[in-house]
Amino acid sequence: MNDYSSECVVALGKVSQFWTTYDGFYCEVDLLSQFSKNITHTYSNIISDLSVLITSLRDEEKERLPRITNSLNELVNDVETIKTKSALISSEMEMFQETIKKFQNKIKETSIHVTTLNEAIMEDLSISNKNTLNIVIEKLFGIEEIASNTLLEHQKLQNSVGETKKEIDELLIFSKNEIKEFSSYSQNEIRKFTKSIDTITSTFIALFKLVRPS
Repeated sequence: MNDYSSECVVALGKVSQFWTTYDGFYCEVDLLSQFSKNITHTYSNIISDLSVLITSLRDEEKERLPRITNSLNELVNDVETIKTKSALISSEMEMFQETIKKFQNKIKETSIHVTTLNEAIMEDLSISNKNTLNIVIEKLFGIEEIASNTLLEHQKLQNSVGETKKEIDELLIFSKNEIKEFSSYSQNEIRKFTKSIDTITSTFIALFKLVRPS
């Protein structure tokens, strides 16, 4: 019987005539009154707790989101800085490449002139001078080879820098997109959470109206 007492009280509380025709001399009046007070008190506590929970979570979210957003923005700024320095390095490397090319061309021109001179005066030179001239020619060709190898290695390095610059650009785009998606996702989650809390609150209000005496 005790297991169904609450259900009986709720059922009686829903009958409007009960409250206007009952003479009030039986203990059920106090029981129903106390039951109604308990429901009201419980409902009030639930709504109060929900309000505190919502406020706490919203404040926590408002405090947390700016920190995350700032961290992501700092990451984007760092990537932007790297991109700027990479572009500067790439520009300097291109200038260096042009300098090496000019130097290589001058070495080739000098080698041609020395070779021509060698052919013209070789017969009139002494053995010592011939040897000296041959050494000069060998040195010039050696320098030209060094310049050529330097240019080749520089080209490889420049290609590597170009690939790194491309990866930096992709990282920058990815970081910016992540910030946008995170911000949008967070706002959507907050809206969903708020909607869920509103639904829960509405449900409790509806339940309270069902069990509250007319």
